Amino acid sequence: MRLREYVVALAVATLAIIGISPAAQATQGGTQPGNDGIHKVWVCKYSGTPYVDEVLKPGKNPIAVDASATVGEWFKDGQTSSYVIDEVTDENTAQGETYTGEAECPSGRSFDWNWEYPAPTCTDLVVTYPENIPAGQANDMNVTFTNLVTQATTTLNFHNNGGTWSGTKTFDFTAHSSWPDWGYYAVTWVQVGGTNYHWQGSVTCGERVKPEKPAPQVERGQWEVSDYICGSETVEKTRTITTTDWVWDASAWEWVLDQQSSTTTEKTSRDMTEAEKAEHCAPPVVDVCSNIDGVQTEVPQGYKANQDGTCSPCEPPRIDVCKNLDGMQTTVPEGYEVDDDGICTIPPVDVCTNLPGLQTEVPAGLTADEPGTCTMPASVEVSDWEGEPACGVATFTQFALKTTTTYQLDLSGGIVAWLVDKIDVETLYRTVVLEGVIPCEDASASITVTPATCAAPGSIDTVSTEHATATETPATEPGDHSVTFIADEGHAFAGGATELTVEYTIEDQATEGCAVDEPQEPSIDGSILGEVCTADAPYLGYDIVLDDPDGQYEGDGTATLTFVHPTDPSQNWTRTVAIGSGRILWPGASVDEDGVADGWPGWEYSTATESWEPVGDANYGWTREPGVEVILTVNPSKSFTVSYPPATPECNSEPPTDIVVVLDAPPATAVAGVVTYTG
Repeated sequence: MRLREYVVALAVATLAIIGISPAAQATQGGTQPGNDGIHKVWVCKYSGTPYVDEVLKPGKNPIAVDASATVGEWFKDGQTSSYVIDEVTDENTAQGETYTGEAECPSGRSFDWNWEYPAPTCTDLVVTYPENIPAGQANDMNVTFTNLVTQATTTLNFHNNGGTWSGTKTFDFTAHSSWPDWGYYAVTWVQVGGTNYHWQGSVTCGERVKPEKPAPQVERGQWEVSDYICGSETVEKTRTITTTDWVWDASAWEWVLDQQSSTTTEKTSRDMTEAEKAEHCAPPVVDVCSNIDGVQTEVPQGYKANQDGTCSPCEPPRIDVCKNLDGMQTTVPEGYEVDDDGICTIPPVDVCTNLPGLQTEVPAGLTADEPGTCTMPASVEVSDWEGEPACGVATFTQFALKTTTTYQLDLSGGIVAWLVDKIDVETLYRTVVLEGVIPCEDASASITVTPATCAAPGSIDTVSTEHATATETPATEPGDHSVTFIADEGHAFAGGATELTVEYTIEDQATEGCAVDEPQEPSIDGSILGEVCTADAPYLGYDIVLDDPDGQYEGDGTATLTFVHPTDPSQNWTRTVAIGSGRILWPGASVDEDGVADGWPGWEYSTATESWEPVGDANYGWTREPGVEVILTVNPSKSFTVSYPPATPECNSEPPTDIVVVLDAPPATAVAGVVTYTG
């Protein structure tokens, strides 16, 4: 992307704040026949800014000039650019100094603002700047990173405060003072000053670290007595130990407790107390049936005692204990139970042992585990996805809210109720990939034509485009023409169209009403002045255009700029400059050797307070008042009204109160003038 250019327009003139290069050096040519021994060359003259909007100057081109310049060389000629296409010879010169040779004037120097650079890596970007990049267009680079864990973003700015870069430049991301040092991130966007091309994508860097698994969660119950062993005079105790492990949730990128737990029983024993012996252990008993396991203090039912201390079963009559079942059942079959009437049935199974009453089926809305515990499952709701795409991109991010509600059983009051235990809200993200980039309807194209005059036919004044490119070079000869413009990728014209045809007409040179006038006096009506702020320093920019169609000007090629004091002419401030384009520091302002402001009108630095203090009209403080008059004198003269450049976030024209990074400057403000002629 090109950095902001300081451009103001008045009529068809353009103020381009550029330096005046010295005249091009050339080799001395030989004397040409028919030219009285004077070396002359054919020169094409241009207007506009080189590599930006440079075009052939309307009127006669080429023209013969006295110069020792080399064919094929560009040089600064007065306030315009010139190009040498041939030497003047008798063979290529017709009467009236008209060029008859085969060489043609180039269309003007241009620069491809769409030059590209390679994609970045995780740690740097390598940029090779074009050799013909315009001055001041390569001192910024911006790169954006996204933290792939937190989705946070940050943009690093590389700025060359001491000038511009050239050749091949490597930008080391990790060496930047604001490098975030993330372990898992992506490079998503790069902007390089001096090109309209922006890299956009995703270079994934690093690896997301999985956190260490926590130790299982263990809950131990209270010790409870399970048995009193009188033979060993010990007490046995038991308690439950419930262990819940952690499971990995990849979507949330965290360890969560498993919904299933394992329960074990821990056993131990201790010595029985005397009180426990008295309460739980009876005196020794006599075993009346030594042949039957255990101690029988009485002859068991259905047995008879023998004289030797043993017991043998009686022979009772067989009884059918299950009257309702087929066949003879002398004992209750396994899995059955019998009532007092001798009816055997299979008892129902309680599937929810933690709920009061008998549940032969799992109640609606609940789930049961293997031990017979019924629970209310968690409810999960996901909201609608939100997020809309923006124009110019192929992907965008949407988000939704995931709400998880868990429940716990409440049996207070004898009523079964499921109460909300916890509500968790989680934000979900997803990337949506579009089938194509939605174009931004911000492309435009137009052609402005200069009307024909008695001196010359009409011509193309400007071809203006924004995010669009012409399919052909616009025709410049008189007649009706049209040019088709194509919108750049990711852009469209108003209404969504990607093509726009612009029609225009160039008039023939006017013939009617073209009387021969008296020699026209020189004019500087096309000149403009404007205030400019650069690197926090105030400047007065100028574009002095001397229009002298009949050769009446006899000056030395310079002009004077005078800031007029509102009441005291002795305090006027005057500078002499070369006719053409340039800028001068505002009265009372100063810069250091790097061009950074270190003085401002109306202010002085106090060493006592170590701060800048206002001094009113002193140090040309009166030039800060709105509507200061500046007189441009070339003969003729022209009066302008200018105002001190206001402070902006990009350029502070006041003494500093904090540190400001200057990326570019605001456009100059053009001012109208009143012309007076004194000669």
